[in-house]
Amino acid sequence: MTIPRWLPVYHNRSAWRTIQGISFMQAGRRVDTGFGQLTRHLDDLPRPARHLLPLSRYRALGFPISLITSRGCPNRCIFCLGRRMVGPKVRYKSVSKIVDEIEDLVSQGFDIINIADDLFTADKKRVKAICRAIIDRDIRFIWSAFVRVDTLSEEILQHMKQAGCASVAFGVESGNPEMLKRIKKGITVEQARQAALLCRKADIRPHASFIVGLPGETAETLNDSLALVREMDIEYGFHFLSPFPGTVVREHAAAYDLEILSDDWSRYDANSAVVRTSHLSPSDMESFVQRAYQPIVDAWAALTRRVADGRGTAEERRQSENVDRLNLIYAILSNDLIEQNGGGYSGASEAELIDRLSRRVAEETAHPFDLVRYYIREWVNKKYLTVYPDQGEIGWARP
Repeated sequence: MTIPRWLPVYHNRSAWRTIQGISFMQAGRRVDTGFGQLTRHLDDLPRPARHLLPLSRYRALGFPISLITSRGCPNRCIFCLGRRMVGPKVRYKSVSKIVDEIEDLVSQGFDIINIADDLFTADKKRVKAICRAIIDRDIRFIWSAFVRVDTLSEEILQHMKQAGCASVAFGVESGNPEMLKRIKKGITVEQARQAALLCRKADIRPHASFIVGLPGETAETLNDSLALVREMDIEYGFHFLSPFPGTVVREHAAAYDLEILSDDWSRYDANSAVVRTSHLSPSDMESFVQRAYQPIVDAWAALTRRVADGRGTAEERRQSENVDRLNLIYAILSNDLIEQNGGGYSGASEAELIDRLSRRVAEETAHPFDLVRYYIREWVNKKYLTVYPDQGEIGWARP
């Protein structure tokens, strides 16, 4: 509720102290007005203004669109900022509002949705009700969700699968039982093993996330995590601890075996080590992650060699082509190549416009012209791109 209360007085800086939930600098000092009031009834909020986003670019990338059905996290993990941001009490949107929003997204052409709640499966009855409503309305789409290993059961996963769920992600964080207790994760290694088994039984792809650099981390605790990954035979990610302000692990770092080495927030992306423990340096941690990922790197190198030599299977060729597609699309989107190269073709037909744009993009991305043209044509056919022959340009479809 902070923003709508602040907006009417944002020109009147002297009134800011009366608005709970903001921090600002005044005369070189930080002023903090305390915690703001959380929105209690999520149904009162309007839907996200997705029409203000360049949705055609999202569609072209082929990634899921996100949906939030609840706020709040009841768990007490010492490394997590989520609880501090959204509160410990879980607040829910109603089932009808959620499914209405899903139906609207699917009607807009989004057939993959990621439910980005901190913990989608906090209330099993609600999950079942959402799944039943999706099935009753016959909404056909693929979706994923963030869950916890101690909230999964064979029954709940069956409901999710029937409603179109294809994958779930859960944080295991460590394969060491003592470490799990230290970080107050509230789960056990056995629950993680069981969750992976239940997901495979339900034909839902599980993904496990682990953290490197937790308080008291040692070579032994990291090896326990890697051993668990191999035992579970699961897709996985290792992410470096980012001790954000507001987390227990940062606010009470002195009470833990942890030294925070950097306040450069650009490094707080979980992709590099910004802490050390008494047993591990940042380079130790980064070497471990490299070793953990090496089997994936080696397997991919072998696959690409087989495909290049003409020995790859149909599935391997599909995987290789998909990576080429993602690399090309990422290059186009991250460098705004459509915006920069889509104009200046006066007097050209639609086919000539597509060819000229494709040639420019191919030159800038070093991808084959035929591959670039294939996707440009596909985006035009799917109406992600709009051709304006009279103006001699091609651009992303406007909302």
